[in-house]
Amino acid sequence: DVLRMEDLEDWLIAAGYRREDCVYEQGRWSRRGGILDVGSFGLDNPVRLEFFGDEVESIRGFDLRSQRSMIDMTAVELLPAREAHLPPERWNEALDRVGEESELSELLWSATGFPGLEHHLPIFFDSLTPLIDWFDPSCTALVLAEPKAIRSSLQAHLDSIESAFPDHTPFDVSAQFLDSGRFERIAATGAGRIAEFSLIPSGDVDVYYHTLPQESYVGYREEMQRQFAQWVREGYRVGVACDTEAELARFDELLSPGHPVDLAVMPLADGFRFPESGLALLVERRLLSGRSRPERPRRFRGGETLASYDDLRPEDYVVHRDFGIGQFMGLERVETEEQALDCLAITYAEGDKLLIPVDEIDQVQKYLAPTGLVPDLDRLGSKSWPRRVSKAREKAREIAGRLAALYAEREAMTRDPFRPESHLLDELERSFPYEETPDQIGAIVDIKGGLETGRPVDRLVCGDVGYGKTEVAIRSAFAVATSGFQVAVLVPTTVLAEQHYRTFRDRLAEFPVTVAELSRFRTRAEQRATLKGLSEGEIDVVVGTHRLLQKDVRFHRLGLLIVDEEHRFGVAQKEYLRELRSGVDTISMTATPIPRTLHMSLSGFRDISLITTPPRDRYPIQTEITDFNAGLIVKAVRRELDREGQIFFVHNRIQSIERVREKLSELMPWLRVTTAHGQMKPKKLESIMRTFVDGGFEMLLSTAIIESGLDLPRVNTIFIDNAQNFGMAELYQLRGRVGRSHHKAYCYLIIPGPIGKLNPDARERLEAVQRYSELGSGWHVAMRDLEIRGAGELLGVSQHGHMTSIGYSLFEELIREEARALRGVPPERARPIRVEVVGDSYIPEIYMPDVLGRVRAYRHVWRAGSEEEIDDWMDFILDRFGEAPVPVVNCRERARVRLLGVMAGAEEV
Repeated sequence: DVLRMEDLEDWLIAAGYRREDCVYEQGRWSRRGGILDVGSFGLDNPVRLEFFGDEVESIRGFDLRSQRSMIDMTAVELLPAREAHLPPERWNEALDRVGEESELSELLWSATGFPGLEHHLPIFFDSLTPLIDWFDPSCTALVLAEPKAIRSSLQAHLDSIESAFPDHTPFDVSAQFLDSGRFERIAATGAGRIAEFSLIPSGDVDVYYHTLPQESYVGYREEMQRQFAQWVREGYRVGVACDTEAELARFDELLSPGHPVDLAVMPLADGFRFPESGLALLVERRLLSGRSRPERPRRFRGGETLASYDDLRPEDYVVHRDFGIGQFMGLERVETEEQALDCLAITYAEGDKLLIPVDEIDQVQKYLAPTGLVPDLDRLGSKSWPRRVSKAREKAREIAGRLAALYAEREAMTRDPFRPESHLLDELERSFPYEETPDQIGAIVDIKGGLETGRPVDRLVCGDVGYGKTEVAIRSAFAVATSGFQVAVLVPTTVLAEQHYRTFRDRLAEFPVTVAELSRFRTRAEQRATLKGLSEGEIDVVVGTHRLLQKDVRFHRLGLLIVDEEHRFGVAQKEYLRELRSGVDTISMTATPIPRTLHMSLSGFRDISLITTPPRDRYPIQTEITDFNAGLIVKAVRRELDREGQIFFVHNRIQSIERVREKLSELMPWLRVTTAHGQMKPKKLESIMRTFVDGGFEMLLSTAIIESGLDLPRVNTIFIDNAQNFGMAELYQLRGRVGRSHHKAYCYLIIPGPIGKLNPDARERLEAVQRYSELGSGWHVAMRDLEIRGAGELLGVSQHGHMTSIGYSLFEELIREEARALRGVPPERARPIRVEVVGDSYIPEIYMPDVLGRVRAYRHVWRAGSEEEIDDWMDFILDRFGEAPVPVVNCRERARVRLLGVMAGAEEV
C-alpha cells in the first residue's frame, strides 16, 4: 500500500504526538531523512519505519535507551496519543465555538495540545458518546469500585465544563452516564453505604464484597502462627501465596510441622480476608517482611550506554595535547584534489586557527576547570604551554607517589577470605523481585570475588539514583554476615537510615541474619540494646547515621563497612571513618561521586563499579526552572493527583517552612499537606513519614532531609524552593527522589526571579541539572561539578591545583600515566599516526544535521579499539539514519586503515 510520510506526520500531529530529536518515551515521534521513529502507546518498544518513496520498506522495533533496532516486524498498529484525533479543521471549529474572548482561545491557537485537553472535548465535537454505550447490556456486568469517589470525580469534571460554557444545556448525570435498567447486574464495592450513591437504586445491587486487608506480622513470627491456628479453629481456610518456589520452601520451613496452611506459587499483589466465606488468602512477602511487589515485572532489554561527559559543543574551550588551550568553533570541511574530510576548527590567541582532522580527535579534550574562569588562549608556537605541562607533570608524579603509597599499604593487608553459605546466597538472589541489569550483576560479581580473596575490598559503586545500588549492598552484606562477620551500613540522614533499615530487614527477614538500626529514630533503651547486641555479636547488620561513629559503638567482629553518599559526612567523621575502615572491607555507594573520590577511582588507585544501565520503564525527569508561579504549581499538583500520585515540596529553611505551608494551603485548600524537618522529635518525624508513605497525605513539605535514597514510587512531582542555594549534587539527589516508577516525573526548580539575575555559579548549576535530565546523568553531573568547583589536589584541601593551567582532563591523564609508570605498566597512549587515504571521508550535514551528534560519531569511530567496534558503529549509523552516503562508508574504511596501522606500529599510512 502507498503511504506518504507527510500524511503519516499529519496523522501523528492530529493524534497528539510531539516531535522530538529522539524518541525516548511514548507519545513522541522523530524523522531523519527517510526514517520515522514513533513511540506508540500499546507497544513495549517504539518502532522505526523506513520509507522508500511512498512505500514503507521496513518496520523495526527499537530499544528506546540504546536507539538500536531489536526486531523486524511485518505490521504495526499505532494508537492515538490522546483520547481524540483532532485534525486542523477540528481546532478551527473549536476556535469558532468558543470565540476570541474566551480564556481557551489562546490555548486553541497552539493547534497541537495543552494540559487537560481531554476535559474540553465538547468544544471540538457536536456530540459525545458515553463509554457505557459501547457495552452490550445483555452480557456486561458493571462493577463500580468506590462509587462515592466516582460520583465526586464525575461531578468535578461536569462543574468545570459548566463553568467554561455557562450557556450549554445541563449535563444530566443520572440519565446519560448510568441508566441502571440497561444492565442485568450491578455490583458495587466501597467503604460507604451503596444506597447513598443516588445514581444506583439500592434494589439493583446484587453483590457487595466485604473484605478485610491483610495484616502484617513483621518481627512477630509466633503471633502469626497463633493467628493461623485461631482462624483454622474458626473454620477458615488459610492460603499463603508465594512469589517463587524458593520462597514457598523457605516459608514452609518457618511454619510448625503439620501446619494446616495451603501454600502455592501465585504472585498476587496483596492479600485479604473474606469473613463471610471463611477465607484468608495472604501473600507471603507481606507477612514477615513487609516488602511490596513491583507494580509490574521489569525485564532488562538492553540500556543506553553513558555518553561521554566531555561532549564538544561549538564555543567550548578545549585542550590539545601539543598546542594548549583553544576554543572549538565547530566542524569545517577541508577539500583537496584527492580527498575531503571534516576537521575540528580551533581558534587560538591572536586569531590563530588550527584545523585538526577528525581522525586525530583523541588529541583534543574538553577544558574542565572551575566555572567563571575564562582561560587565556595559548599562542601557537609559544613555550608557555610546554612549561605548564611540565610543571603539572611534576605535581602529578608527586600525587601519584602519595597515592601509590596508600595503595601499597592497603594491598599489603591480608585477612582470611569470606566464605558465605552458597545455598543461602542463591536463595536470596532468587527472591529478588526484579531482573538484574548487566551492570548490577557485574558489580555483585566484582565484590563477591573481592570478598573471597585474602585482601580487603575498597570499591566505589557509582550508579544513578534508582539504579539498584542498594541491592548490591544487600547481597554484599549478606555474604559477609553468613561468613560470621558483622556489617555496618552508614548513611547521612535518619530518614534514609529508617528506609535502608526497612529494606535490609525486609529482604533478609526469612534468613538467619539479624538486622538493627542505630539512629535518632530509636529510643535510648533500643539504642542500648543495639549497642549490647553489636558488642556481643548478636546483631549481624546494623544500619545507622553518624551515631555509628561515636565512641560507645563497639563491634564484636566487624567485617564490612558500607558507606552511602560519603561526601555528606563532615571532616572529623571522615577522619574517624578512615581509622574504622583501615582494617575492614569497604564499599562506598554514590550517584554523584565528589571530585576527589572520582579522581582517585579514575586514576586507578581504587576499584570502581559503574552501574549505568537504566531500569526498564524509566523515563527522563522533565526539569523546569521557574519562579513561584501559583498557576503552574496548582496545575502540576492536579496533574499528579489525577494519576493518584504524591508530591514533594522542598523548602530548606526551618524558620520559614510553616509560612510556606500556609501559602500552599491558601493556594490549594483541598490538598492534604504535612511538614517534616530534621529538628522534629524522632517519633513524630517517623510517624509523619510513615503516614505519608501509606498515602495519608498528598504533599510532603520538607527540608532537604529527603535528599538521599528515599524510594517512594508514588511520588513523581517535586518542587525545590530557592533551588539556587543548593549544590549540584544536592539538586541531582533531590530530583532523584521522583521518577522511580514507570510514570513520567516532573521537577520544578523554583528561583526568586529571572535566571539571568542569579550569580554565574548558581546559574551554571541549575542549567546543568536541567540539561542532564536523562537517565544515567549522575556521572555527567559529577564531571560538570569538576568543571564548576575544580578537582583539587587529591590529598590536600586546595580546590584548584593545576586544573586551571592545563584543565582537569589532561591533568587527570598525567596522573594516570605517572601511576602506570610507578606500577611498571607500559603507557596506554598509542603513538600518533597520520593517515592519508584517497576519497571523501565525512558525515554530511543533510544526513546528520546536529553538530554535537557528528562530533560524538567521529569520536566513537576514531577511538574504536577493534574492527568489531568499527563495524558496530556502522551498523548503528545505518539503523539510526538509514542508507549511508559514500563519504560515511569511507569513514568506516579510513578508521579501519588507521586501526590496522596502529596495530602494525606504523607512524604514517
